[in-house]
Amino acid sequence: TAETAVAAASTAGAAALALTPFGTQIIQALPHVDLRICLLQAGASLFASIFGFGDAVIAVPLLAVLFHFEATQAAPLVVFVTFFLTAANAVADIEGGIQQAAGRWSTSAAMIGGAAAGVPIGVSALVQVEPWAIRAGVGSFLLLYGLYDIFGSESEEMPASEEAKLASVATTIPYGFAAGFLGGAIAEPGPVAVVLGKARGWSPPTLRAMLIRFFLPVQILSLARFNAEGLLSADIVAQGAAALPLVLAASAAGTTINRKVDPEAFSDVVGGLVAGLGLLCLSTAYSDFLE
Repeated sequence: TAETAVAAASTAGAAALALTPFGTQIIQALPHVDLRICLLQAGASLFASIFGFGDAVIAVPLLAVLFHFEATQAAPLVVFVTFFLTAANAVADIEGGIQQAAGRWSTSAAMIGGAAAGVPIGVSALVQVEPWAIRAGVGSFLLLYGLYDIFGSESEEMPASEEAKLASVATTIPYGFAAGFLGGAIAEPGPVAVVLGKARGWSPPTLRAMLIRFFLPVQILSLARFNAEGLLSADIVAQGAAALPLVLAASAAGTTINRKVDPEAFSDVVGGLVAGLGLLCLSTAYSDFLE
């Protein structure tokens, strides 16, 4: 399976990394990982595999509220783990012909091009802005997105040939930039991409394929910037590596569930959950601001 292939590649990479000084630091940090965080990330990955996105939407605010992880810790951890999840899903999609069927390659190129400019700015904001302000931004964004998910209307599907036109490609770039900025700042590029997908009436299979195709390069760019800023510490990588077996198992389970149920039937519940997490983040940000 795709999960098995990614797990094997991850194991080989980990073995090579262990021979380096940084790898030694990671090994020394492994006994100190928090199993509760591993379970949280597995739950977030299960959610994401069922609904097509949402691992960061669930994990980032809960890491802040439950484990007092600031965004500079939560964002690299979440992106590190979800990169492997996205890679597994991408391999499965390619094997199943799903990516080829989704098409819209010019739209993806425009989104990725915009994100390439947005990610570095987002990571700079992550490093420079006060933690309570970042958390308030996360909360506001999640609240607005949750309300949009509940009350926003669906559009008719735009034909792929129409999306390939220059005007459509040009209007896609700002979405990519905004998604890239949020991916770098708070590890959450998904909601903006979902808004674009809903505006163009993508079917659930097309939306899921487009998200995976977009997330993978954004996560690579984000990890490179996190590393350049010194945010990918040995402790973060060790915590992420410990979570990977559970995350990949949860991903496989979520994919199975996704094929048996209609995620759209639960869209209002998902929107309410996201809005509730946004309110929780705003509450804790306000408390920290007063201290």
